[in-house]
Formats: sequence, structure tokens, C-alpha cells
Amino acid sequence: MDDIFHDAFLSLSLKMCYFAFSNYIKHSDNTMKRLLLSLAICLTTIVGMAQYTQLTNIPTIYIETFNNRSITSKTTYIYATLTYVDGNTMVQYDSLQIRGRGNSTWNLAKKPYRLKFKESTKFLGKGFAKNKSWTLLANHADKSLLRNAVTFTMGDFLGQPFNPAAHFVDLVINGTYLGNYQVSDQVNVDNKRVEIFEQEEVATADSNITGGYLVEIDGFGTSEVVNFRTSKNLIVSVKSPDEDIINTAQKNYIKQYLNDFESSLFGSNFTDAANGYRAIADSATLVSWYIATELSANVDGFWSTFVYKDKDDPKLYFGPLWDYDIAYNNCNRVGDVTNRDMIDAGFGSDLTKVWVKRMIEDPWFNNAVNTAWKQKVAEGLEEYLYNYIDSMATYLDQSQTKNYNRYSISSHVYNEIYLYSTYAEYINQLKTFIGEHMDFLTTRFAERANDVGGGDDPVVTLEPFVLQNEYYYRIYNKGTNKVLDIANQSADAGANVVIWSPEYGRDTQLWQIVPVGDYFQLINKATGMAFNDPSPTTAVGTALNVAVPDAADSRQWWKFVTVNENDNYNIINVYTEHAINNSGGGATDGNNILSYTSDDRNSVSNNRQWRITPEELIPDYVPDEVKEALAATIAEANAFLAALTDEQIGEGIFCYSDEQIAQLRQMVADAEAFESTVSDDYILTNVNLAKQLATAQTKNLPDVKQKYVIRHKSSGYYLDIVEDRLSITTLNNANAGQQFSFEPTGNGNGVYLKSASGLYVALGTTNSWTMIGQEVITDETRATYDVSVSGECYRIYTLTGLLGTDATSDNSAVYANKHEDRPDEVTRSEWFIEEFVDEMAGLKEELNTLLAQAETAIDAINKRWIGEAPMQLSQDNIDALAEAIAEAGVRIYTSKEDYEDMIDWLTDALNTLYELNAPDEDAEYYLRHLVGYNLSCSDGLILTQADTLDAAQRFRLIPVKDAMNTYNIYTNGMYVTVTDEENGTLALTETPRDERGHFVARQVGVTMFTLQSALGYLGAADAAVDLGEACIANAEDKGSNIRWRLVEATNPIIDDAIAPLHSIIDYAVIYDKNTETIRFESEDMAILAKVDVQIFTVGGRLLYTFKADERQSVANLPSGTYLVRWALGDISRSIKLKK
Repeated sequence: MDDIFHDAFLSLSLKMCYFAFSNYIKHSDNTMKRLLLSLAICLTTIVGMAQYTQLTNIPTIYIETFNNRSITSKTTYIYATLTYVDGNTMVQYDSLQIRGRGNSTWNLAKKPYRLKFKESTKFLGKGFAKNKSWTLLANHADKSLLRNAVTFTMGDFLGQPFNPAAHFVDLVINGTYLGNYQVSDQVNVDNKRVEIFEQEEVATADSNITGGYLVEIDGFGTSEVVNFRTSKNLIVSVKSPDEDIINTAQKNYIKQYLNDFESSLFGSNFTDAANGYRAIADSATLVSWYIATELSANVDGFWSTFVYKDKDDPKLYFGPLWDYDIAYNNCNRVGDVTNRDMIDAGFGSDLTKVWVKRMIEDPWFNNAVNTAWKQKVAEGLEEYLYNYIDSMATYLDQSQTKNYNRYSISSHVYNEIYLYSTYAEYINQLKTFIGEHMDFLTTRFAERANDVGGGDDPVVTLEPFVLQNEYYYRIYNKGTNKVLDIANQSADAGANVVIWSPEYGRDTQLWQIVPVGDYFQLINKATGMAFNDPSPTTAVGTALNVAVPDAADSRQWWKFVTVNENDNYNIINVYTEHAINNSGGGATDGNNILSYTSDDRNSVSNNRQWRITPEELIPDYVPDEVKEALAATIAEANAFLAALTDEQIGEGIFCYSDEQIAQLRQMVADAEAFESTVSDDYILTNVNLAKQLATAQTKNLPDVKQKYVIRHKSSGYYLDIVEDRLSITTLNNANAGQQFSFEPTGNGNGVYLKSASGLYVALGTTNSWTMIGQEVITDETRATYDVSVSGECYRIYTLTGLLGTDATSDNSAVYANKHEDRPDEVTRSEWFIEEFVDEMAGLKEELNTLLAQAETAIDAINKRWIGEAPMQLSQDNIDALAEAIAEAGVRIYTSKEDYEDMIDWLTDALNTLYELNAPDEDAEYYLRHLVGYNLSCSDGLILTQADTLDAAQRFRLIPVKDAMNTYNIYTNGMYVTVTDEENGTLALTETPRDERGHFVARQVGVTMFTLQSALGYLGAADAAVDLGEACIANAEDKGSNIRWRLVEATNPIIDDAIAPLHSIIDYAVIYDKNTETIRFESEDMAILAKVDVQIFTVGGRLLYTFKADERQSVANLPSGTYLVRWALGDISRSIKLKK
């Protein structure tokens, strides 16, 4: 990342410099100066962001929301700033937005977020997308933190076209460290993401609406704005086009396209390459997506599946891979899946699994999967994943340690199967699973290819139904993929049981399976009625219904017989011995379920075959440990509240907030009265109570910028720190050792006590009571204090006891080991903490403001403009200001006079900073215009050919008293003066006539300057300057028309074409990193064509020589540092080139 942001920053700097130079040519030197000043301010701002530090070896992201607002919504963005810190690189983004994201993960303690930048941003640098939307994945349900990252890199290996980024950072929001996060792409249509045509405008009747489309087959899809169901009842949500772009025609198009795909997949000739599903499905992405789903053991892989279609492309593409934090054997809802495939164990029986189960009936699919699998294994897939996991575990070691200092590494968070006490164990478990699961898949894929392809039939062990007591189930008919429901959602006994399209939230489709001996009862969640077979044993075809539950009634007893494959059952009534049957195979919602013959057609009739799938946790299944966890939090909160006194609650410093305490008391009362049959309700109540307890236990810490004096209650003296001793002394407002600030330690309510003299108060190392001062804390525990309210005073707790004294006289020592159970010691251990009122605060602020102005002014100076020649900046003035700045930083201020004296010094030095070297007022000069003409007074004030013998071209510049850089222009006893203010006409007069004869010089180049009158600039009227043209005093700045330099009249005119050029042209040296070439740019390339440029090694060996108007490639040079040298006249220049 260092290189990424270094390159981006260097590129930005070069572009800004080039832009500034270009505008110099087009507009004026004034414009260029403003642009370069803006760049300097920009660079100063970036350098000034030193308050942000990198927390570990990986980058740190700091996010500050507007007004420190909490992020509480998954739909509503709030504004924020973001600062990215990576080593010495720091980048800040303003006006981005942030909100929550995720489904179930949003309810966890460590929450995921979505970022939206103001404009498309290459947030991760070169090689990644330029987009507004990015994600911060918390990976809280994954103790390894790596499951998503491992899958994305696996997608690269398997050949998926786009795999989201996996860049890890430490995240701090509004000053609170939240843990290790993964910066990743948002799955959307864009360059370097899902690279298909994006329909960004509302389509018309003439629009090509064949693509692109990005959709998700998603169990939560009905909650999305744009969603529909396919002919096989799969829920599809449309991600692109956006919801505010897509119209009915586009929605109908993609729906029909997927219906056509299903028709080809479930048609009689579905295995035909030209007419079956393969004519539509892209084989490469289908196979790589399926292998990734199985290898990762992603139980949600068929519950949530992305597919996409491009414009004018008939193919359906599978991917990208997304959301793998409960993959790799990390979901206790299905148990250990080391030796299970996702067609068996995964969720989504009514979603993508419907498609894949059909594909597995195709020999081509099984052979394609097996062939691709063996190829990738041979290419080193297993070792590739192991190496990636090992390298990332090493890379994340510091960050994961900090993350698990905040969050428990061994506590159950979501659906973890295995819990360990160390990060290394989670990494080992992840690698072990991958190795063992790959062995299983090698066998499984080969079996399928062999079985469906006509080889020897493998022996398949049919497993009996295994009940998971804590779940409600949906029961899917194999033939229609619809589920058991109650007709009209009736709550009455005797209501028929029917099939219906799966609808999440329709509770009549959920059944609790209750063991009755060796059999099961099915109790409907919504009505409480039991699934019942009312038919006589001698007749079939009776509609099944529900009845009042009776565990003794065998008409309500059912057995589940595994048929053909695991998780596929005949459901047989114990009393009638009939199988339940979808009447006539009908797919219409409301079709009756019949009591039907159970015979050898059970294994071939899809009407009699059912999938029994756990869907939703039973609300009344509340584990004892969940209730016990809430009880423990209640007890902890009550103990805290019982220990509080009235004085400890309020808005004062080190008090507990009365608002938060009142809220905690109410929440404890609510929790004590809480009753529920929903486990999640207990968990949520416990989490919220624990959060509020932590909030209520947080004291109102003082503002770290505020200084306090700490007065001893018993003596009236004040706490005072020197290097080797803490004591109480008489108050002295000038004594910085008596002024203290409280710095939060970041650990609970602990604070450091730091004096204005720069010393931290700490417990000495030789014993348990002596207090010392330290410039740098060497042991945090010995410098940490807990301050508590005690009546009207405060008690300061140290590592070994209370802070207090043995005596009450002036200069008595203060110790750290006073006992709270000894009244005499407690009396001498109570303190008043009072705000320090600084009488010199205003002068301090004035001085600091002045210092900032002075430092900015020095930083902004172009070092090339400094010299000893007339009209150049004086090094002496710069040194004088630098000396004043240095003195201001070290001076000890004990009085108002000290501040006022320093302010006067700085002000004077700053005022004279821009005073230019004055010409010798007794010497004569030529005022030479930029174009090479001299100012002459031979016929008015005109521009003429330089002539050293022409006295009319010689002038003296006489300083105007008490006016910096202001001159009278004098020649032959006469003064250059404005005689016509309307036209700016200049003439020679015997006196300078006040302001009309005053001209202010301003440096605009190495030796170039302008002269400004009260009306405007001294110069030619237009940028194109003609010989003999009159000069005026009200010229506008058009670039070259107002620029001058001084040439001593005693010096000969230099005719060499190059020697004087360094003072009259500006040029830029540009290194293009993309093409690895060096070039010069100037307003006059003809001049640069005469300049030789040389490139040397740092050891002095000449590598290249070229003319400055040529472009020189350095592509064949190895990385390193080189010297580039050239000369303009007698001025030599060199720069370092880092490649």
C-alpha cells in the first residue's frame, strides 16, 4: 500500500505542478504563483495530519462522522471524513458517507459498514476499481478473520473474472478503535468489478435492453426494491440496473431470460449442448463458481448467488463470490461438513440449489467439475491456499492481537462450531479443514463423474433423518419445489394441508417436528395444529388436514424414510401407512396433499418425495447459558449501582452521567422483569444491557486541553511536580509544575496526570510510595490514576493506594500508598480539582497564530528567488525570521512582558521578510523589459533597443522613506511620474509628485520584478510588445508585458543566447512514471534546444546526454537513484531521480 499511495501522491504532485506551469503560460506569473502557493498549502496540510498514527503494522483508517453521529442505520448514510494512514503515507478524504450493511451480521457487536465517496475513487490504488462504493467487512463471525479473503484469492486461482479485494486495516470511528476490518469492493457493475455494460439511463422503446444485468438469487430478496420469482419459484433481486433506472420492460426481459434458462435446464433435452442449459450458461464461470462453493463449504452458497448477463451476449455468467464468513466449517446450524457437500448440507433448497441439483443429473456437468477440479489440484491449489493463509496470518498478527484484546477470541459470537483460546488454533483449524475437505471432494467429484457418466455405481449410504430440535422446518415437494402450508392460513382444526410457494414470513409454512417415540409429530408454527391423516386405512386419496395436537393419536405420527439420496424423504403416516402425495403433481398454490398408497413408486414419484429443511430457530428454545448470561450482567449492573453515592452522579468531571445512570437503572428493572421464549431476545437484551452498563460506568473525563490546579483539602497547598519529587506548595500561576491536565489512557476511566512543564506523574520504581516526574512514561500501570468523587472533593487512586501526604506544611511530600481504611490518612488524601485560569492565554494564542503565519511564510518562499542581487529576497531577512521562530519555541515565558516582547520581535521579522534587496541608489541601471528592450526617456517613456551609450536609458531607483520596496525612478535630475491618471501617461517631472511618482517593486522570478503605481503596473499595454512602444502606468497583468529586470549601466550587454536565460525564462522538468521518460517544458523550447542534459549514477558515471528539448527514456535503468544535471548559462542545476 505504501507504493500505491506514494505513486498516487507523486503523480498528483507532478500533475499539479504541470498544471501550474501550463497556466503560467496561458495566463500570467500571478496565476502560477497562486497555484504553486495552493500546492504548498495542500502539501503542508497533508504533512500536518500527524495526529493520526498507524496502530499496528497494517494500515489504519480513521473515520470521523459529522458531529460524531453514531452509525445506526443500514439504509441512511451520514457524512464523515476518512483518513488513511500507512507508514509515512497519509491520505484524507472529505465529504464521504457511511452507513451500516449486512443482514444478520449487522446485529453483531462488531458491525460491517458501507462507504460512499463523493466521487469515484481508486481507494485501493492501482489495479483496483475506481468507484464511489466500498465496504468495510467486520468478519466478526469468523475468528480467523480470513475466510472471505481466502475465498477471494481462491476465486483468482480458479479463474473467476472478478474477485473482491481483501485489504486489511485497523478501524477507528469517532476516536473508538473497532478492530480489524477488511476493505473490499462493493459487488456492482463497473470497470475492474463486474465488467459488463451498465445501463445508466432510463431505457426507451428504442433502447437495447439485452444487458447488462447483475442479479442475486437471494433468500432475502423479497426485501429488495426490485425483485421477482422465476418459473421455478426462485427469488431474484436486481442489483443493476439501479432501482431508479430499471423499468418494466427491463425487468420483464431479465425475468423471461432466467425463465428461458430454467426451461432449458428442466426440459427433456437439458443435457444437449446446443439446446439445453449449456447453450445459455457460461461453462467456465459456472464450474469455477460451483467448485468454490463446495471447496469453501459455504452453506449460504445456494442461498445467495450472484449471476450476470452482458449486452448482446446470450450467456449467463456465475459469480462473483461473496459472503463467506460462515463457510469452511463455521456454521453450527448444519454441523461439521468436512465430509459433506453443499448439495447435501447447504441452505437454499428453494433457491440456486434447485438449479444445481438438476445440473448434477447431467454427465457433462459432473465430468466438467471433476476435470477442472483435478487440474486445479494438480496446479497446486492446496499449497496455494496454505501459503496464502500462513502469510496473511503472519501479516495480521499484530492487528488480530489488538482486535481480540477488544473482543473475546473464545466466546460464541454467531454460528461457530469450534471455539479456541488462541488465534493460531483457528488458523490451524481452517487449514486442516481445507486439506481434509479437499480429500473428500476429490472422491465425491470422481464418484459423480463415474456414476452419472455410466461407470460403476458407487455405494451410497442413505442416512436417516436427524432432528435439530431448535428449528422450525419447511417441507418442500421435490416435483414442484413448493412447501406444505395450510389452506387459507386457517387456524381451524380440519383445515386442509396444501402446497404453496415459499414465502418468508408466512408462518403457516413452518412446522415444529416433535419426537414421539420412534416417530414424529408436525406442529404448525402459526396455528399450533398437528399434521393429520383423517383417511381410513382401506381408502386412499383423502385430503390431509390438521387437527388439535394429541401425542397419543397415531394419525398424527409420521416416519421419514430416506429415498434415492440423502435429505430426500417419503413421509409415511404410522396409522394408515399411507404416503403423503402432492395431488396430481399440481403446481398451483392451494393444491391438496393426499393420503396415498405407499408402494414401490415412492422412489420414482416426485409427488411423494419431500425435502425437510431447517429454516428458522424456534423462539422458545432458549439455552440455559443464554439466560444465565443475562442474569450475570444484571448482577454486575446492580453491584455497580449499589456502590454509587449521590455526589458521584452528575455532569461534573469524574462523575457518572446522571442520564446514563438513570437509563441503566431502567434497563436493569426491565431486564429483571424480562420474559421471553425467544433466545435472540435474551441475547439482544443482554447485549444492550451490557452496552449500557459500559456506557454508564464511563466517567465524565476532563477536556485534555484544559489545565487544572489540584488543591490539598487539609493544607490548602497545591500539588507540584519536579523531576524527582511530588509535593504540595504555595500557588504560583507561573509555575508550570502546578498546572495539570488529565489524559485518557484509553483503558476504562484511567487517566495520566501530566504537568504543563511536560512531566508525567508516576510511581517511582524503588518502592511503592515515592512519586516522581517522567518526560516519557516507562510503565503505564505506575502512571495510571482513577479519580473518584468523594463528597465535595476527589480521591486519586494509584497502583498502590490513595495519593496523599503525611504532613500538611508547605513543600510536604506526596505519596502513593495512603490507606482508605485509615481515617487520618484519608483526610490527607482528599483534593479539590479546579480549572486553571491563565491570564496570559490571549497572548499565548496571539503568539501561536503569529508563529503559524511565520512558519507558513518561510515554507512558501521559492528558494531560487533568494540572493544578493537587487530586487531579490534577502537571506538575512529570512534568517532573521527563522531566528525569531526558533527563539519563540525555546523561550521561557514567565510574564506578560515576555510574550509581548516575543510578539513584537516576530511581527517585525515577518513584516521585513518580503523586503527586497534595494538597488544602490547612487548607481545607474537599465530597466530591461522581459522582451529585451530597455526603458528610455528619450521621447516620453518608451521601450527601445538596448544601447549602453544612450544616457536616456540610465535610471536610478531611489527608495521612498518608510515605504517597503517603494521607489522613485530618477534620471538626469528628473523623476518618472504619472501625469495623466485616466490614460496612465508617464512623463519626467522635477519632483516625484507624491504617490504619482511612487513605484512598488514585487519579485516575480529569480531576478524578475514588476513595478506597480497607484493606477496599475508599469509596462506595455498588451502582451505583444513592440519596439518604440510607450510605457504606461496603468497596464494590466497580461504576463510578459509588465516584467522587468535590472542591469547595471556599467555592465556590457550579454549577447550569448543561453547565458542570461536562467533569469528570463521559466521551465519545468517532468518525469513521466508511466512511460519512464524525462522531458523539459518551457514557453521557449528553442532556447532549451541549446542546453545539454546529462544523467549520471550517484557514483558519477555518465549514462546519457541529450538536449533539453528532447524526451529521454530511462526505462532500461534498474530501480535506484540517479543524478540529472544541466546548465543555463553559468547557472548549473541538478536533481535526483528516484526510479
